[in-house]
Amino acid sequence: MLEKQLLFILFILQTTCSPSARKLSERTLRKLDSLSVNTSAPWEPLRVTFEYVNDPNTQTRTFLDSIFSIAGVYFQKHLLIRRSSSSLTVTETIMSEFQGFIDLPSDMLSKTYDTDLVLIKCYQVFYVSTMNNDSDNTLASCAPIDLDSSTGRPVFAGILWNMAYSDPTTLTNVGFEAQLATAVHEMLHGLGFVSDLFSKFYDSVDGTVYTNSSSTDANSVILLQTPRVVAQAQKHFACSDITGVPMENEGGSGTAGSHWERALFYNEMMTGSDMVSSFAITDFTLQLLQDSGQYIQQLQILSIGLLHS
Repeated sequence: MLEKQLLFILFILQTTCSPSARKLSERTLRKLDSLSVNTSAPWEPLRVTFEYVNDPNTQTRTFLDSIFSIAGVYFQKHLLIRRSSSSLTVTETIMSEFQGFIDLPSDMLSKTYDTDLVLIKCYQVFYVSTMNNDSDNTLASCAPIDLDSSTGRPVFAGILWNMAYSDPTTLTNVGFEAQLATAVHEMLHGLGFVSDLFSKFYDSVDGTVYTNSSSTDANSVILLQTPRVVAQAQKHFACSDITGVPMENEGGSGTAGSHWERALFYNEMMTGSDMVSSFAITDFTLQLLQDSGQYIQQLQILSIGLLHS
């Protein structure tokens, strides 16, 4: 059943509102200046857990559990990471980084995610908070909040979900699938699909940070120039002259730069505005994750028809 549900992610109708990303703090970004990537460490499956910050009602909790569990399984099944050697602990610094986006309750301070716990051996923690505000046209937003000091990979992230657009009592199957797609979209931001991190992407083979990983053209459009993304564009568009792939330049700070350009990628999962069409996670997004240096794909992802070049 889960396998069938995972396929919903890739061809569905998006409804209501656009998701958005959030900028990282300067303190978090400074971690990227002193990485010491152990490129000999083995690649192992990503493990994700979700922690609720507020206490949603039973109906809301059931709805969110269903979409996040499916989205989480998708990434855990198909992405490999180099694991941190230590468990994840909520520090005062991390608490302060969440302020203004999602305020963590004080009882979460010093909470440790023990890597010996069965299925809670977390290598990325998503904190989930809900609101109900129909004057805000954002369905959901997500941001990585803290990074692993060795690999630069996001290890704590926050998701803010606006239940004004997610009434479980009136949700149709198509509506559920659209909400599921939004969860996948937001998790991709939490995994590192944000423009703040592009300049620190590195080669996972030797740990070398890419030079000129992105640039900005005369029209203020960010061009992503990392090797796998550029190679994918050259293959897809049958043009060896391509040297950069444009990111969205409209939609405000939460959209511009951290999504693929809609005019070029139209139905890609990581475009940043409303559409009424089927859409897909493509090799462009998966190559971006691999260009970060923090993830590689499990090979079986290629065998079940989930990718679209």
